[in-house]
Amino acid sequence: ELSDHSDAPRSEPVPVDPRQLLEQVIDTHRSRARSKGLQLDLLHESPVPPMIVTDPFRLQQALGRVLENAVWFTDAGRVTIRLSVAIEPRGEDADPRPRLAIVIEDTGRGMSREQIDRALLGQVAEAHAGDAGDAADGQVGLGLRIARSFVHALGAELRIDSAPGRGSTVTILLEFGD
Repeated sequence: ELSDHSDAPRSEPVPVDPRQLLEQVIDTHRSRARSKGLQLDLLHESPVPPMIVTDPFRLQQALGRVLENAVWFTDAGRVTIRLSVAIEPRGEDADPRPRLAIVIEDTGRGMSREQIDRALLGQVAEAHAGDAGDAADGQVGLGLRIARSFVHALGAELRIDSAPGRGSTVTILLEFGD
């Protein structure tokens, strides 16, 4: 059974510069991306708040796992990280709420809906079978499950859009204010 990471080291929510935190996470994956000949880009698509209040440990862990998957499963092309503010309605009668949107897109192998579901359930042994099929695929596939648990611990949302041969887009939506 996989941990839900509720026992992970906690830091109190503190003011964090989202751009700086994201740059730090990206820097840890730059060398691997470069060695594979991948382009790794960070794009600021709209003004984002200079500070948000969040648990930086959990956010770094979630972003790191998603970015690790993106670099690992992309053999050629690019991994693009987009940072923006998304405004979505809360419900029928509520005002829209702003959320920080961190979108990680890759030109990698992609996964079917079934493969995504298996990876998120922790059934990583089969999640990427048929792609490369080696043990490393299962280890990295575990990253999606772990990332989701960190995202949920933040009260945030994780969305995955992918298809075989088309790459993947993973979006983390994090509330930062009303």
